[in-house]
Amino acid sequence: MGWFDDFDLGKTVSAIAPLAGKIIGGPYAALAISAVQLALGSDETEPETLAKQIKDATPEQLIALRGIDNDLKVKLKDLDIKEQDLEYQDRANARELFKQNSWPQILLSALFVLGYFIVTGLLAYYAVSFTDDQEVNPLLFGMLGTVIGVLTAAIPQILNFWFGSSKGSQDKNQMINQAKQGGR
Repeated sequence: MGWFDDFDLGKTVSAIAPLAGKIIGGPYAALAISAVQLALGSDETEPETLAKQIKDATPEQLIALRGIDNDLKVKLKDLDIKEQDLEYQDRANARELFKQNSWPQILLSALFVLGYFIVTGLLAYYAVSFTDDQEVNPLLFGMLGTVIGVLTAAIPQILNFWFGSSKGSQDKNQMINQAKQGGR
């Protein structure tokens, strides 16, 4: 057993060639994998073996791997595929999965928000209930403050998931759609 027991070939390749790593996770994976094989001089198709070959790559192979993004951009252009379309397809697949079974997202969101308010309430209660004769452990209080900060930072992500992005982003999308329709 090694470092790639729980690996993701797309993430492994993304460290060297970001576009190829992104493509490996989508419908055009064969295009990116064939580019990786060509750069490595390999005919291997097993993801685990490819990952091991990337780990053991020579400097020349690493240079070739770094260059595959440019080659992929040319191939995508020849096939009339835009990079933005790849990202859209990835998000569309996630949205389709959500349509099939939304209970995990509902449950996790509810548990997170509930836990957030419980932790915030407990922190506020204990912060107020300490009197002058009781010592407050500054390390514990600092750690709790950090936890509250992290939890607070995650709340907007949950709200954006459920309610969409900001009004400005919606306005921007509306203007882009109007521009596309006007250009036809």
